[in-house]
Amino acid sequence: MMNKRMTIQEIVKYDCEKTGVSFETVYVNLHNGIEDNSTRVFRSGNTLFTSEIQEPKVSEVHLFTADNANQLVKAIKEFVSAMKVAGFVKLITNTNDESLPILLKRANVNFTSMPTQDGFQIEIEV
Repeated sequence: MMNKRMTIQEIVKYDCEKTGVSFETVYVNLHNGIEDNSTRVFRSGNTLFTSEIQEPKVSEVHLFTADNANQLVKAIKEFVSAMKVAGFVKLITNTNDESLPILLKRANVNFTSMPTQDGFQIEIEV
């Protein structure tokens, strides 16, 4: 975790290295989503949230972070608040990171979690 402000590329690379995911694949997909206007990026500190609208007022979100837990909780609060202002009512994410529900609870976010084959799906009420 870093104290300095990182570039978007550095944040994504850090997160991919931590999770064992291909940086090149993720970064190309992120770049293409931004270019074709299907993906929006929200930044707080060294945390990025990507948002892909699935249906009116519902968005699939992904998280990339190089922040510590306290900074991440702050970023989650800011992101959920911004999505509420933008008119969203539900955010959906799939993860195998068991710490995410703990962080969502610390951020006082209403959510449900359902098991999936690869981890679980989280639905966040905005």
